[in-house]
This record gives sequence, structure tokens and C-alpha cells, in this order.
Amino acid sequence: MGNCNCFTNSKQAMAEIAPYDLIKSTTAVHLYGDPANSSTLYIHFALLYKTRALQFTPTNDPQPVVQIGSETISGTREMMVRFIDVKLPQPPLVVPVEEEGGETAALVVKMAALQHRSVVWHLERMVRWSEDLVTRGGRRNGDPAMGSERMEVKKFQKSYTRLLEVMVEHAQMEERVVFPLLETAERGKELGTSLFDRYEI
Repeated sequence: MGNCNCFTNSKQAMAEIAPYDLIKSTTAVHLYGDPANSSTLYIHFALLYKTRALQFTPTNDPQPVVQIGSETISGTREMMVRFIDVKLPQPPLVVPVEEEGGETAALVVKMAALQHRSVVWHLERMVRWSEDLVTRGGRRNGDPAMGSERMEVKKFQKSYTRLLEVMVEHAQMEERVVFPLLETAERGKELGTSLFDRYEI
């Protein structure tokens, strides 16, 4: 049936190596919700940290809906995060908090941390890929694992576009979630102990 050697080891492209080897889920994941809603943003950041196969569909519903495989869930943020952790266990999202009320207090900090990790992951990937392109300059046209030179350029452009999208999401998170909390604190409304002093991002 031909001479196809389907089981040979292939060199993995630098562009496809993730900082965390655990972030490799290819399970179909869908998120539906209002992109201007803080709950939707929170779940969006959490899923970006978990999977490379996320599909986001904007809706006018203030309550986000997550579909992983054939299962769908909608509810509180804590409930949805636990569901995501069960279905996509690595890397974990939920970290036990011992203090009374700590889980609620840490909510914004967790969201900021997840979003920050997503930005770092995409940025480090682009840096590694760029360094690899420079290293290969003049010696070969492209990485065989990436296909032709033209295909690699298209993939690089797509990854750069995704990095820009994540950076915009970061700015939106700050504008819609973090800054309003800081402004509330400055006006003298009670927020309790500073979240960013109590929890390390």
C-alpha cells in the first residue's frame, strides 16, 4: 500500500513549543456571552489559559455559557471555573484559599493573573519563534515542520494577530474590571484589605 512511513519521528517546530507543555488540549471548547460583561471576560481568560481550541461567539446574554465537548454549563463564575477544571484539569485554575471570604476576595486577582499568564504565553511564543527565524537565516528557507516558507509566514502573521487580540483583552480587563475597583477604593468606599497586597499575581 505504498511507501508511506507514518510513524517516523518529526522535529517539532520552535513555534509550536509552549512554555507549559500541559497547555495542549484540543478538545472543542465554545464560549458564548457578552464580550463587555465582566463574567464573560473572566471565563474567557480562564479558557485561554487552558486550551488552544477556544471558539468565542459574542451574544447579548449577560450570563456566559461554556460548552466543552458535548456538555454545556451556565451559572456562577465559581461553578463554571470548577467545571472547566474538571473537564480540562491541566494546568489547574482553582487554588484553595484558607482565609474566610478569601475565595471571593481573590476573584479579581485570579482573573488578572490568568489574563497576565495568557499575555506572557503568547508573547514568549512570538519571541522564541522570532529568535528561531533569525537563527535559521541564510541556512535554510524555512522550518520543515511548519511547511513551506509562505505557510510559516502566514502562521507567524496569525500568531502575531492573536497576540494583539490578547493585549486588547488585557486593556479591556483593566478598563472594565480593575480600574473601577481602584477608583471605588480612592473614593473611600470600603474594599477591605488591598487585594493586591494579600494575593500575589
